[in-house]
Amino acid sequence: LGAVGSMVATSATAREAFDDFTQFKDIIHPYANFKLLDLGNGRTSVVYEPDQNEALASKVYYAEMFFSAFVSLSQLLIGRGPTIVEMNFSHADPGYIDSYKAIFGENVHFGARRSELVFNTEWLDHELSSASPEFRKLSSQKAMSELSKLPTEDNLVARVVRCIEEH
Repeated sequence: LGAVGSMVATSATAREAFDDFTQFKDIIHPYANFKLLDLGNGRTSVVYEPDQNEALASKVYYAEMFFSAFVSLSQLLIGRGPTIVEMNFSHADPGYIDSYKAIFGENVHFGARRSELVFNTEWLDHELSSASPEFRKLSSQKAMSELSKLPTEDNLVARVVRCIEEH
């Protein structure tokens, strides 16, 4: 995860870490479009929205990978993941629901209108024990530099990379 990982790990709260990860997601994975939605009643969801222009982004394993990583990184940074209220996947039941339940709990649904992990909002304000404003600032500067060097979608390098990934 490089500079972005360092910046996320040194954030003050889970919310700040998620915002940092969202801001610099193109450095880590350009197909992972996600956002936080405040659902009210003390509930928030992190929604995965595949890039419709990238065939790979719609593969079932991208949503599985993203949400599994979200839970794992949460546990690593905070010592516990969010209290999951429900886990919704837009794809059909792949036939191994017990594997999903081991990660996301009992309330797992398939065929939903969107892929989202719903959790208790209060978790976002949990403080990270690894918080370091000074190191976060340095990591942020490095991440900004890395982000500015990414190829645009229209250049030849980006088109070649997409072609290789699709085949």
